[in-house]
Amino acid sequence: MYLRLAEMVGSHYAAGQLLYGAGYLFVAGIAFSRGGLPRWIAAWFALSGTYAVGTELSVVAVGDLLPGLLFMVFQIGDALVALAVFATFWRRSIVPSPRIGLASAA
Repeated sequence: MYLRLAEMVGSHYAAGQLLYGAGYLFVAGIAFSRGGLPRWIAAWFALSGTYAVGTELSVVAVGDLLPGLLFMVFQIGDALVALAVFATFWRRSIVPSPRIGLASAA
């Protein structure tokens, strides 16, 4: 029973990682084709998506994950990029939105 549960959890995790990797690649493609987002953020999305998809493809092809050190590098990198994104967008000024008023009844 335990082995069946472990296989089920593992397969759902793998499917989720494959989908978020594909989503990161999609976001990177849009970010590179349009302006407004710094290129280093788009590059990190592309790198992170490639890592996620590559990890799952290595499990299918070889039967084993990529080396653990690579996983740790990407986890630390994700945390540093999250802090850099926070610092980048925290300093930007807020653009006030135009106020929409109600029409007078007269």
